[in-house]
Amino acid sequence: MIGKLKVLVFVYMHVCKPDPHPNLNFYYFAKGSVTETQSHLEYRKRVGYFDKDLVEKLDRQLLKLYNDLNKIVVTLKNFKK
Repeated sequence: MIGKLKVLVFVYMHVCKPDPHPNLNFYYFAKGSVTETQSHLEYRKRVGYFDKDLVEKLDRQLLKLYNDLNKIVVTLKNFKK
């Protein structure tokens, strides 16, 4: 949950930045952070730390976040052309 929050805060800060060509590496790192968070959630579900339903709900939200980040990357790549 904290990993997701950090990703959201950093995405918000950089999306609102007036620079028309933000650094794409930031979004790649953010996508990596999302998948890392998913991995940690899956592990904790398997060892019984978290409820399966909670992990599935968070995983759906993280997947949406990942897809949104991917849309930003694609848009920025096309904008730079």
